[in-house]
Amino acid sequence: MKCYVTFGQVHRHEIGDKIIDRNCLVLLRFDHNDQNKAREKCFELFGDKFCFTYFDPKREKVEQLLRYFPRGVIELCS
Repeated sequence: MKCYVTFGQVHRHEIGDKIIDRNCLVLLRFDHNDQNKAREKCFELFGDKFCFTYFDPKREKVEQLLRYFPRGVIELCS
């Protein structure tokens, strides 16, 4: 399962050498299809400082979202 995560204006995280903020989408991949477990992982990684999660969106949806995220997609190991 793929999970894309978005962030608000004041949500900023540094994970390793990656800066996560309002200008990027984060991609998390899971070997299960449990959305509740995936959201738990989002809270583990980002606390309550993220906006929306999109589970297994169609390619067209990701392309639409990318208009608003100039830094593109950052994949994190889940």
